[in-house]
Amino acid sequence: MTEQVKEKLEHLPDAPGVYKMLDGKGKIIYIGKSKCLKKRVKSYFVETPKWDKVNRMAPFIKDLDYVITDTHLEAMLLECELIKQIRPYFNVLMKYDDRYVYLKVGRAYPDKLLSVAGHREENCFGPFRSRSTLLEIIDFMKNIYPVEKIKRTY
Repeated sequence: MTEQVKEKLEHLPDAPGVYKMLDGKGKIIYIGKSKCLKKRVKSYFVETPKWDKVNRMAPFIKDLDYVITDTHLEAMLLECELIKQIRPYFNVLMKYDDRYVYLKVGRAYPDKLLSVAGHREENCFGPFRSRSTLLEIIDFMKNIYPVEKIKRTY
């Protein structure tokens, strides 16, 4: 572990956010998210990490960076977006977009107001890992925020 990493580990906040692991050339090799940056990032630098991926990645980590977010949900969304943009080597799970779905916000009432899209389009949010979970969220949103068609009289 470099002195630069040791210094940054000491100042990590107890807040949700996104962390980036960088190699010796400053290239981002891994992006992750956490409810508590301090606990999660420090878990990469223990004697016996829980994950095999950490053992393979640790020798390449020469620096780290992080972004504090207001919520864990915001961290999840930011992580997905950054992985799609940067495509870090060790983020194998999210490199391929075809396994993900997006929440599309439309204008057609009532069925197309919220729908699932297979690819990023205009007015889409995501990506999300599970189509079935996203459909459950859409049903939940429709129950919480019912949208009624209003007849206009002129």
